[in-house]
Amino acid sequence: MCGYNVCHFGGTFSAYWRSRVGAWLVRAVHAILYVQHGAWLYVDDLLAFIHLSRLWGEATLILVFLEVIGAPINYK
Repeated sequence: MCGYNVCHFGGTFSAYWRSRVGAWLVRAVHAILYVQHGAWLYVDDLLAFIHLSRLWGEATLILVFLEVIGAPINYK
């Protein structure tokens, strides 16, 4: 399906779907944060650059968005 012999966690298709879900999440965060910002996806981490004066409001907005869509913020 995706051309991988071995994928993350032993799945044959997980990298195919996880990379697309991660890309969608980054695009959604870009759309939510309409002011100057930066957001990058590195493996399974979302890295964000937000101006210090707007940090708390926009970080809260990101966390509420992830909670609403059911995205796991922290793995056990």
